[in-house]
Amino acid sequence: SNAFLKSILQTNKKTSKDFPTMTSDFLSALKDLPESSVLWIKYIEHLTKGIQDEEDIQLDDHLPRIEDALKSSINESVGVWGSLTKLLMAAGRFAAARECFQRAFRFTQKSEHRALWKYYVNLMKENRFISDDMRIVIYQQAILDDPKYARDLFDLYVQAGNIDGAFRILVDHSGLLKED
Repeated sequence: SNAFLKSILQTNKKTSKDFPTMTSDFLSALKDLPESSVLWIKYIEHLTKGIQDEEDIQLDDHLPRIEDALKSSINESVGVWGSLTKLLMAAGRFAAARECFQRAFRFTQKSEHRALWKYYVNLMKENRFISDDMRIVIYQQAILDDPKYARDLFDLYVQAGNIDGAFRILVDHSGLLKED
């Protein structure tokens, strides 16, 4: 378990182990270091890759373990929340992913919210199934913590023909909308 843990934490190189063996190795390592947010992130990324590679994953077998871990200090880790949300998105569980982000904002420090918004906005941009109305809501929330998303919201309002919304962004965030 310790040798596996060192190899996981020190490198991102591909391993020759198959998915079930890697999963078993992760579970053993997590028993030894249940408070390691880095290890949880790697485990969740492993599950995400498994879904993307169409491995036979029973996600409901893994989620309770992750939920239990989130009752510990790892719930303050932006990386764990971001990785879990990406896993849920990869599995097509969009409502659960949104709830995950909402929980993340409750458990992480306010100073970490910009990093959470970066995860959230990037996942939203990668997902073509999110409606423009939902994108607007997400950007409206994001600019409260990080005004840099004002330009994206402005562009989305213009694209949607919402001139009033675009005008409000111009008034409230004019300094951020200047051309680079």
